Parts: sequence; structure tokens; C-alpha cells
Amino acid sequence: MEWTEDQVLALTDLWKKGITTAKIAAELGTTIGSITGKTSRLGLPRRPSPIKGFKRHAKRRVKLPKNAKKMFDLTDDQCRYPHNTPGDKDFHFCGKKIKPGSVYCPEHHRLCYSKIETRKMSDASIRYFQK
Repeated sequence: MEWTEDQVLALTDLWKKGITTAKIAAELGTTIGSITGKTSRLGLPRRPSPIKGFKRHAKRRVKLPKNAKKMFDLTDDQCRYPHNTPGDKDFHFCGKKIKPGSVYCPEHHRLCYSKIETRKMSDASIRYFQK
């Protein structure tokens, strides 16, 4: 977007009055992103987030469940079902006793596998496999 001098003055004035980015965008006939970018390039002061209650939490100590295991703590007879996001402090594996023939405990084995007969196939899938 090409900014005219009048638009820049209007933007600066509305910004200093505390008008929301969305209302400024509507007033000037542009997008919120262009307003945000222009205020940044003009060096206008940043404003606090309008989202109430957003606070950064201090790092907390994570307490893992009793059976929880880290990757290299697992033995061959312990469930390898992952919990949470890899790289997070609370990322761990189930660690319960595995179901024979599986790498998961009975509970997680049921979650990960289903019998083919119990799966529902769409009509399109059935026609595809009948070809």
C-alpha cells in the first residue's frame, strides 16, 4: 500500500489516541497487518496486548507421572507411548508394562491399533479397492 501524508498523519493521531488497530484499519480502508507494519516502521510506541489476562508464566517445575520415563530410561518391556511434545520438559513415555508382541501397554495399544474388520470404509474406498 502506498501511504499518503494524510493517511500517515491520521494513523499517527489515531494511534496516539489509543484507537484499536482494527478500528484504525477500518477507518483508513486497509488491513490490520499494514497498520501494524506501518506503526513499527514509523517507530510509534508499542501498546500492551488487548487480550486480558495474558501473562507469561515463570518456569515451573514439572512433576511427571509415577510410571513416566525418559527415552533412555526405558527397558524393552516398557510402553513407548509418547506424552506431550518432544523437546518440552514434561515430554515422557508411558513406561507401563507392554502387551506381548507390542511396544505399547494394553491401553495405548488399543488407542494405536484397531482391527481391520472394525474400521468403516467409505463407498468410494470400497469401489477403489474393488478395481
